[in-house]
Amino acid sequence: MPLERLQDCLVDRGYQEAITYSFVDENIQQLIAPNDEYIRIQNPISSELAIMRTSLWCGLINAALYNINRQQQRVRLFETGLRFLKQGESTEQSKMLAGLALGSVHAEQWAEKSRPVDYFDVKADVEAFLALSGVQAKFTAGEHPALHPGQTALITNAQGESIGWLGMLHPNLEKQLGFDAPVFLFELLQEAVLGRVVPKFEPLSKFPSVRRDMALLVEDSVSAAAIIEAIQSAHEPKIRDVQLFDIYCGPGVADGFKSVALSLILQDYTQTLTDTEIDAIFSKVLEILASKHNAKLRD
Repeated sequence: MPLERLQDCLVDRGYQEAITYSFVDENIQQLIAPNDEYIRIQNPISSELAIMRTSLWCGLINAALYNINRQQQRVRLFETGLRFLKQGESTEQSKMLAGLALGSVHAEQWAEKSRPVDYFDVKADVEAFLALSGVQAKFTAGEHPALHPGQTALITNAQGESIGWLGMLHPNLEKQLGFDAPVFLFELLQEAVLGRVVPKFEPLSKFPSVRRDMALLVEDSVSAAAIIEAIQSAHEPKIRDVQLFDIYCGPGVADGFKSVALSLILQDYTQTLTDTEIDAIFSKVLEILASKHNAKLRD
């Protein structure tokens, strides 16, 4: 997968490419990645370019501030480049792909009401270029010193290896740096997203698919991803897809719980599924969900 294809994808989604210095201000480096061991330049051009960056976010944040200070209230930037991590006596250089978004989700227009960009908008942008690469990525709640503790995801590949981060800039840093609106960031290893997986062809079934919906009551702490993962762990070949279409908290649902509505798409390649077969699959899935997450069907 050429890097240019991923860059085009981000441009198509409203981002502009930025090219920033690999040298950054030590103050912003400390704010963004206080735990990283960085490389200090012996003869820096200036005090603001005194160390080598360990994250592309340092330059993107400065570029965003530059634009905001010049009355640009909607900013979408991405950058590809090297980060530099000090590993004892050696230096690790990694090619990264990073992005930043703030302001309204769409440019001002008459057809749609303006609303601020949120975590899920930027997650959709990341998922879009991951889909081009065929990378089976997983987003799990994580902790990063620069990101909001409730809106941070560690991105891992199918092997469980960390390939990047996604999240909202921590509110304390947001104020400290001078932003007056939430800032969303992502950064991934290029090598993890450029190795395209060639899709395999599967024949189309001649038999109709069946949709069976379920509304589950689960504790607030149970994520939708965990529920879908539990369903997939059934290893039932007739389940072709699982689709989340509603999450509800409010009257009718006890405190500390939520209702999660999903649809199972069932299909067989050899025959039309009978009600008995569908009920058996549905019951098997419910047993797994009850065992793993204490889930119950909502009345």
